[in-house]
Amino acid sequence: MKTNFCRFLIGLVAFVVGIPVMAQTGPDKVKPFSHLSVSLNAGTLGGGLQVAAPLNDYLGLRAGFSLLKFKCNYDYDGIRDDQLIQDAGTRTGYNPDKYYTVPLKAKVNMTNGMLLLDYFPFKRSVFHVTAGLLFGTSSILKVSGQTDERIEVGDIIIEPGADGRVEAALKTNAVKPYVGIGFGRSVAHSRVGFKFELGAMFHGNPKIEATTGKIVEEAIDQDLSRFNKFLKNFKAYPVLNFQLSYRIF
Repeated sequence: MKTNFCRFLIGLVAFVVGIPVMAQTGPDKVKPFSHLSVSLNAGTLGGGLQVAAPLNDYLGLRAGFSLLKFKCNYDYDGIRDDQLIQDAGTRTGYNPDKYYTVPLKAKVNMTNGMLLLDYFPFKRSVFHVTAGLLFGTSSILKVSGQTDERIEVGDIIIEPGADGRVEAALKTNAVKPYVGIGFGRSVAHSRVGFKFELGAMFHGNPKIEATTGKIVEEAIDQDLSRFNKFLKNFKAYPVLNFQLSYRIF
């Protein structure tokens, strides 16, 4: 009886003493900036580059930039108001002089820097929630052309300048909050990692402005406000991002 009790006591002491030893053999806690990775990104924000480092087992910090830039040409077809009035008064029917075409150039330029914080609910989790800020260009779209005629963008009427140039821009806030969810570690456990993210960039109320020429005065109170009110429905830009990362250390 005493022998069995002694064996039990020795075993219990050995188990208790061994707990710290077993704890030390587990994975070490991640220290701030103990690892660093670089990544290439592609998605609805364009292409970009990021660097990332862990803050602890549950938080990761990312910084980088993205660029979406392209051009396209198209023709704007308009109708001269004076010819419409003449047609209405004389009932002459079709008049080819009432139509005009203006070659326009459209330029998209979304350049953003970013600072993002990833939160992982579990120590070894690849699922994460992300929050942060993007900051960059406010004029994300510019449309320009050369003409003596007026240009209509939605319900907005823009008159050309003295040199015959007309240009309008779609503007948003320069600083844009971001939230998202995704799968993949900020810094992969292996040397190479893959990350997927889905979120929204909140750029405020988009607004069309004439950067050359002028907006017709009677359109400012009616048409301009109506069209810009319509744009207020698009306060967020959808973000879909794929990331291929390489852990440096």
